[in-house]
This record gives sequence, C-alpha cells and structure tokens, in this order.
Amino acid sequence: MEHTKRLRALALVLGSIGLILLSLVGALAWWFFGPGYDRIPFSAAAWKQADPETRGHMVNDLLSSRDFAEMPQGELLNLLGEPDGSWTVDEARTRDGVHASEAELQSWYGSVGPGFLAHVTYRLGYMGGRPGAPFVFPYTLHVLLRDGKVTRLYVDD
Repeated sequence: MEHTKRLRALALVLGSIGLILLSLVGALAWWFFGPGYDRIPFSAAAWKQADPETRGHMVNDLLSSRDFAEMPQGELLNLLGEPDGSWTVDEARTRDGVHASEAELQSWYGSVGPGFLAHVTYRLGYMGGRPGAPFVFPYTLHVLLRDGKVTRLYVDD
C-alpha cells in the first residue's frame, strides 16, 4: 500500500514536470517559428489605407528612413494621415485626471494655442505576434509634439 502511494506521487511529479517541459518547448517553438515579423517598406499612401496590422509591419522602415526631429505637425499629418487618437494641449490639461497649470503645460508642450496637438497615436496591431496569445499586446506609435513640432516618436505595447 505504501509502495503504491509512492509510485502515484512519483508519477504525478514526473507527469507535472513533463507537462511543464512540453509547454516550455511549445512556447519556444512558437517564439522562434511562429508567424514572425515581415518588414514592409513604408509608403505614405499605403500607410493611410492600411489596417493596424499592416502598419505594424511598416513602422520600423518608417522610423529608420525618416528624420522626424522638429517635423511640423502639418507635415506629420500629411505623411501619416489622420491619427487613430490625439489630444490637444487643452485636452492634455485634464487628461488622466492630471490637472496641470498653464505654466506646466507650457513647459511640457511649448505654445498652448488652439489647434496645437500634444500627442498623436497610430495603432500598429500585433507586429507579427499572435493576437490572444499570452503576453502579446497590440502596439501603438506615439508621437509627442511641442510648439507644433515633433519632439519624440516611440512604439509601445
């Protein structure tokens, strides 16, 4: 009887270890041989018509082939089209519950006149990742502006 309990416990432990190893091998195989990221050359016309997933395949070429430093807001919007999300300096005043003073806004964004955008976003899809997979989130291109000019671009998930 004692011997049977030990065998069952050993089988349970070995089965659990085997399941963990099998899961790890499967995850690594998906990581290395999964859908992957195929870089697509950036085209302004294609970007404007593309769905977020296609944009995700263009974004690395976009960021490596253009100099966005000090690019005027109008030129940015002409290149990339209407953003998926944006807020003006006035909207930034109370965004996410932060109530900023006029001086703080000016230090962050420069000119605080009407029509100046503070932050623009473009959805990029999963950039080759599998939607719904654990720890795979959609990406977004963020563009920060100051005095109506680009100051920073970054991609995050």
